[in-house]
Amino acid sequence: MSLETFKKKIGLKLRKQAKTIAFNFKERELLKSNDLLFCRFRAEDFPKQKTQAWLDRDNAIESIQKKLSSGTISNEDARQLEQFSTEGLAICKQMIDPALIDEMVETLDGAIKRGDIHGLEWKNEQLRKSRVMDFQERIPALNKLFKNPAIIRFLNLVFERPVIPFQSLNFFYSSEQEPHSDAIHMSSYPLGFMSAAWIALEDIHPDSGPLEYYPGSHKLPYVFSKDVGISDTEYVLGGREVYSKKYEPYIENLIKEHKLQAKQYLPKKGDVLFWHHNLIHGGTPVVDESKTRRAFVCHYFAKDVICYHDLIAEKAKVREEAISVL
Repeated sequence: MSLETFKKKIGLKLRKQAKTIAFNFKERELLKSNDLLFCRFRAEDFPKQKTQAWLDRDNAIESIQKKLSSGTISNEDARQLEQFSTEGLAICKQMIDPALIDEMVETLDGAIKRGDIHGLEWKNEQLRKSRVMDFQERIPALNKLFKNPAIIRFLNLVFERPVIPFQSLNFFYSSEQEPHSDAIHMSSYPLGFMSAAWIALEDIHPDSGPLEYYPGSHKLPYVFSKDVGISDTEYVLGGREVYSKKYEPYIENLIKEHKLQAKQYLPKKGDVLFWHHNLIHGGTPVVDESKTRRAFVCHYFAKDVICYHDLIAEKAKVREEAISVL
């Protein structure tokens, strides 16, 4: 593909960010020009690709063992990285000190009760529907979770590069969200350089509508808007209804076709579950509405990749600096 063909196909936007991309792919030269200016960001606009994340490669387990033998990582690191590579997730028990969790919950609840969070009141029905983004921007103390050194260190290992904290979601109750992959919502070029950390703010009860995930589903082909027939303006105009009609049934059929088996996540306070960019996951139905399911869910990109939202065809607004803790 020539540079001119590439520019015409995409519509043109990148500029400075494209010049810093630090991965190897044969079309890299196409992304060096100052005048590249994409006006939309969709998976089909980028050169054909396979994930280049090291834990997605065929020799991932061998590479992990080499790192272990060299003393670069610990036995526990190796176990978690192998789980991430084979199952698409890593469960890290007590990664966050429960005392810190208690401190953060007290800080968050106090801010809401005092009315410090505009538009959010300490009322059960409102909290049940609440899925507030980026609380750490309004309550800086929550950066102790969002930028927690243990979380950043593990993602440094996963990405093999610095980590950009991107977005957080706070849950009081189960999302009851249908199974999905984050890739259609938050994606990277090249693929595989986004991950999430699900931090349990309390012991999760089986009747609260726990998180569920499908081990191994990350190895399926990525599913983007074009694959399910959602145009680059359709979601913006039609919203959730378009997504529910086209994307969710597609994922449901994938689960049936590949006979994927769901597992529920029942963590203790302070446990963290990391999931792969393409892992299928969701929220199960609530059995007992008196049960909360408190979690702080954070999303991260690797440094030097293109970050975008496929559904709305826009570049992601990255506000944080990259971090390394190794």
